[in-house]
Amino acid sequence: MTPEERLRQLLHAEDDVPVVGDGLARIRERLDSRRRRRLVPAVALAGVVAVAAAAGISLAGHDSDRLDPEPLPPARSVAPSPVPSSSPSPSPSPSPSPSAPSRVTTSGGGMPAWPFASNAQAAAWQADPGSRTWASDPVLVAQHLLDDFLQLPGTAVGTASRGDVVRVVVKVAERPVSTVRLEQVGGVDGPWSVTGAVAEDLAITAPLRETRVPSPTTVTGTVTGYDESVHVQLRANAGREIAGGYAMAGAELPWRMQLVWSDEQWTTGALVASTSDGKGDLHALVLLPVRNG
Repeated sequence: MTPEERLRQLLHAEDDVPVVGDGLARIRERLDSRRRRRLVPAVALAGVVAVAAAAGISLAGHDSDRLDPEPLPPARSVAPSPVPSSSPSPSPSPSPSPSAPSRVTTSGGGMPAWPFASNAQAAAWQADPGSRTWASDPVLVAQHLLDDFLQLPGTAVGTASRGDVVRVVVKVAERPVSTVRLEQVGGVDGPWSVTGAVAEDLAITAPLRETRVPSPTTVTGTVTGYDESVHVQLRANAGREIAGGYAMAGAELPWRMQLVWSDEQWTTGALVASTSDGKGDLHALVLLPVRNG
């Protein structure tokens, strides 16, 4: 549409303005006023659009900062945990078995109680008798049994027999109180050792000879006299007393004694029972070889 045609259209629309004198100028002023009114909203709208566009750019920048993922730290290599060895754990060491009793041989097959209880002890004596040269004589061994091992009064007066087994009579005031049995240990050149003792007026009935005795052990026996007091002892081969006590007895009252001990550091020993007369002298003596059980 040309400007002239546009002007005619406006003139028809503004037919209330007479086109006389200054009418044309007033029409132009009205048109300019309308243009200005239309221009203001357009400018404002353009400003709003510009602000919105700027805000959009700013928001886009912020959103981009917020939404972009942060770079991940570089992955670390983790060493695998060591796998336990499948080798079997070492088995516990076996407990040491108790040592076997020392080997012993005797001339008569008995069990020696004192002073030699094994072939090793006899061999050591043969190599060096030392102060025990008396061990080559059975009578002297019986005397030292009384003096050293039992610490009882008495006199070994002689032998009743000789050979594989020797029996030595022990007397007190010319009265026999015991017969001690002795045998050689370790061979024909070995020393003599006590393998038992018996008496006419006293006996041990339990335990049996050459047996093993645990703690506690009950020892029983008999006497021929009346109102007797029997001294009962358990002595180790080394000489010390392991246990002991006194038991009342009579011709019709067998004696009984329970022995209790805690000393287990011994292997071979002897149960000894003895009685005394009214004057305190040795009246009867018996000895029974035993092992620690």
